[in-house]
Amino acid sequence: FFFFFFFQAEDGIRDVERSRGLGDVYKRQVYQILSQYPSIFEFNAKFLFDIAYHSFSLRFGTFLQNNDRDRKNLDIRNKTVSLWSYLNLQRDKYLNPFYIKNDPSFSED
Repeated sequence: FFFFFFFQAEDGIRDVERSRGLGDVYKRQVYQILSQYPSIFEFNAKFLFDIAYHSFSLRFGTFLQNNDRDRKNLDIRNKTVSLWSYLNLQRDKYLNPFYIKNDPSFSED
């Protein structure tokens, strides 16, 4: 059973893509904000892409099962490697050179 979402492309043509759930939609939204306001994100788009890729790679236990309770019951934390540990080892690769902490040009007001 597959779900499909239609995303409106900039040229008005709709693309059919298999939905991976709300997480996929959220990542697309964050990417759009990152593209529009590059100075407000500490990490670059590669960081976001790698999280998206590994959320389905099954290489890390971080995204296995449906919730924290299930991960605890199966002792996933002690049986697998965390994606966050892996990403932290390569932190410099993911830093955004345009990041400005507390960027005054971006205000929530």
